[in-house]
Amino acid sequence: MSIRAMSVLDKIRVLNAGATFEVSARGTSVLDLIRLATAANQGGGQLTVTDVEGVSVLDLIRIASAAPGKITLKD
Repeated sequence: MSIRAMSVLDKIRVLNAGATFEVSARGTSVLDLIRLATAANQGGGQLTVTDVEGVSVLDLIRIASAAPGKITLKD
């Protein structure tokens, strides 16, 4: 199964297990991105969020704050 096809809950479970992967901000709510970042932080992995050009600075700060030093933001 591709990561893109996984549900948010499955992505959270995989991140909680220590995985590192990329997820697109397109089609993913800010709340879900924060939940994914929190899971990466708890699991010890990292999360790259791509396609962030439409996300506000305040929301980017909220996402990054959920896992300081473990989030990479890409256009």
